[in-house]
Amino acid sequence: MKNLFTRILIVAMAAFTFAACTDPESKMLDKVVGEWHYASSTEDVYIAFSADYTFEMYQKMGEGLLRYRYTGTYDFDGTTLSGVYSDYTPWADDYTVTSSRNSLTLTAVSNPEYSMTYNREQIPEEVKTHFVPITKGQSEGPAPVL
Repeated sequence: MKNLFTRILIVAMAAFTFAACTDPESKMLDKVVGEWHYASSTEDVYIAFSADYTFEMYQKMGEGLLRYRYTGTYDFDGTTLSGVYSDYTPWADDYTVTSSRNSLTLTAVSNPEYSMTYNREQIPEEVKTHFVPITKGQSEGPAPVL
């Protein structure tokens, strides 16, 4: 009986130690990491935030047939999301993040009236393979939504 109690105690201590060692940065990133979709009457945007702090954004504006691809890196402190495009141009603003399991709302820090709610949605393969590569510094294409 004493041996059984000792084994239970060891298992409980191991479980507690493992639970205490979860990576807080990983939990924080869970709010944004994933594939997201935003659609309105004038914009159709897919964005993927990766755990390595990189992003890919596919954006189509209006009735146009072309979808533009922007890439870069982002930073997230648990509340505020900011980023830089591959050409080292910063995003137009930083964004306050509100998220749930299936939605991600980005609200511009400098203009809280500007807010977009993305739904968790896998980026279709067609979107990933049919795009115009572009960096923010190029004069072609629409201004990126971020």
